Amino acid sequence: MFEGCDSLREITIPDSVKVIGGQAFENCTALSVISIPTDVTLIDISAFANCTSLKTVFYRGSRNQWKNISIEWNNEQLEKSDIIFEQNFAGDFTGDGKINAKDVTGIMKAIVKGGAENNPAADVNGDGKVNAKDVVALMKAIIAR
Repeated sequence: MFEGCDSLREITIPDSVKVIGGQAFENCTALSVISIPTDVTLIDISAFANCTSLKTVFYRGSRNQWKNISIEWNNEQLEKSDIIFEQNFAGDFTGDGKINAKDVTGIMKAIVKGGAENNPAADVNGDGKVNAKDVVALMKAIIAR
């Protein structure tokens, strides 16, 4: 598919895709950001092998949906990336439909003052806790866009 495309930096997988085939993005060394739809059920062998710049994955579903995707071997870089769960606008702390610096500031203030855990959008990385890791993940997501 895009195997060896060293100029590909970012890609959004269409909603109609159910399988990301083996070696689809292998050796796409500049690929740093990918958006994956909830329809994907399989990421095949070596789909993201040697994607050494891959750091951020936007998943258009929940953490539980992500766990149901079958990710075959030799996709370590994908699995090491920051996964941003976009369901319910994770990161949109202010609720304005945008993810920006206001959300970062809001989450940081809420962490310090308490109450961040009451806003599900504050749990950017989907680990069930609201802390500095969420702020870092949100900042990376903003920079990646």
